[in-house]
Amino acid sequence: MHKNQKGWRKVLNWQALQIGQQTHGENKSVRLLLGDVDAIKGFVYEGQKLPEIRGGSEMLVELEEDIREMFRQSLRDGCLVYCGGGSFLAIVPADEAEALKERIERMYLAKTGVATITVITSMPIGNEELVHGLLPHDETLIHQLQGVGVAEDLLFSHFEAVVPDRRERKNFGEWVARLSADLQKEKLAKCIAPFFPSLPIHQRCQSCGRRAANRLDTVVTPNEWLCEVCHQKRQKGRKQRGTFTQQFAEWFKRHHGQDIPERPAEDLDDLGGAEGRLAFLYADGNNMGDLLQRAKTQEQYRDISEALATAVRESLFEALVEAIGKERLASASHLPFEIIAIGGDDVTVIVPAPYGWLLAVKLLQKFEEHTQIQRLHQGMGTKLTMAAGLVIADVKYPVSFMQRLAEGLLKEAKRSAKEKGEGCLCHLWLRSPIASEDAKAIFHALYRRNGQQERWLTARPYTLGQAKCLTTLLCRLRDLPPSQRRLLAEALEKGVYVSLNTALYQVKRRLDKQKRMEILDAFQQLGDLIAPDPNQERLLFWRQKDGKWHTALLDALELLELGVEGHGGSP
Repeated sequence: MHKNQKGWRKVLNWQALQIGQQTHGENKSVRLLLGDVDAIKGFVYEGQKLPEIRGGSEMLVELEEDIREMFRQSLRDGCLVYCGGGSFLAIVPADEAEALKERIERMYLAKTGVATITVITSMPIGNEELVHGLLPHDETLIHQLQGVGVAEDLLFSHFEAVVPDRRERKNFGEWVARLSADLQKEKLAKCIAPFFPSLPIHQRCQSCGRRAANRLDTVVTPNEWLCEVCHQKRQKGRKQRGTFTQQFAEWFKRHHGQDIPERPAEDLDDLGGAEGRLAFLYADGNNMGDLLQRAKTQEQYRDISEALATAVRESLFEALVEAIGKERLASASHLPFEIIAIGGDDVTVIVPAPYGWLLAVKLLQKFEEHTQIQRLHQGMGTKLTMAAGLVIADVKYPVSFMQRLAEGLLKEAKRSAKEKGEGCLCHLWLRSPIASEDAKAIFHALYRRNGQQERWLTARPYTLGQAKCLTTLLCRLRDLPPSQRRLLAEALEKGVYVSLNTALYQVKRRLDKQKRMEILDAFQQLGDLIAPDPNQERLLFWRQKDGKWHTALLDALELLELGVEGHGGSP
């Protein structure tokens, strides 16, 4: 046996011995109930039509309300610790846990036909044990836990990586972390899924292409044959604007005294506008799992969850107003955005392409400034930030493709956020057709240039501070005529010195002295976004970092071409 395996088994056996020796709360009267929807994105983004996406999201929101109502009628509101974003956590009587589990699983399948939820229960727990976490509870025994190899890494991950004092880890959050791990194991072990047979003689659904069609949609032209699931989602999405959009309308009325258009966008073409481009934003909180693991009681866990949900929702609403504009929102013929999901600490929203960048920047900024986040920061001593992935593409791209690519961009932003300890944003504009969904591979193909010295024509991902500064610089760079911007973008492809000579020649030739100084200062600040250190080799908007040349100029030129307004982003 490998020595790492021996060390891990030693820890497991030692813990098992201690569990047998300790008792804490003899009356084990409750169980934890944790559930999470399976393949939630696959269900919501199964079709390309906006009413189907809206309808799929709305069905899941309604199911969450059904769970809340079930707990209100069967037990008490206090039993439900949180419910949102496709997940829920509850504390229930031990003898009722299995019945509730089966009831919730049936609810999802009965309402959607295909979407399932994985629900697991904990072992029976005593009320006192809930606040002491997993065994052992004795302070001396906790600090004596040791291991070698893999066991040492796991112990560090469980204790020291979250909080410096192991005693702080022994709390209600530890039970939830254990149950979350068990939930993922249960999801991976699932081998049965809802199945609708589609024989060769059946006509396939013209939306999902997976199931047999049995409903004719006569609203669209030409008419489409749909399966029962897609027809149900489409009908649901056509009836009314979604719950999240309705919440925004009520919030907007309270805060600005005006109504927004009743009519939601009928399809993605409505959102894309004349240019036919969309921005798909997917944002998520950083290290929120670690924050929740520090909750000492179920009340504190609920308080943190509700504070995060409130902060995310209100931050998004404020960001939408500032990015799109209050007057535009009130005077538009239809809603110029679609909120797909607001759950827990994450957000998914689709807006016209010109609003995407500023919406992402404002969302990250408003989240950090929100009073609930400030309160959590003071109470927990942890800076709370968000990361965002933003995809800008033509409406012809499948929304499911944009979602998966945005998820990859979000991972890149989170990686950068972990390194820098700040909120981060990673965006990508798909200017030409591309088949890959690997964000890193796409960046290498689009922006990496090899030659005598490696060059990167982008500075992404951006921290929130960098993104705000870049947004401000757009105002100055807008003085460059579009023809000069195109020349600069082409020159960047040819090399560091060619692009420098081109930029200096165009600025000298086309602009007066005052504008020339402003543009040159903007070029200098673009370079400082990458490496403000004066010891780094500096050539106007180029900076050498880790032996490679980087520039943020192309990022700025792309944003200008998209029509991003350079306001509201002051550092």
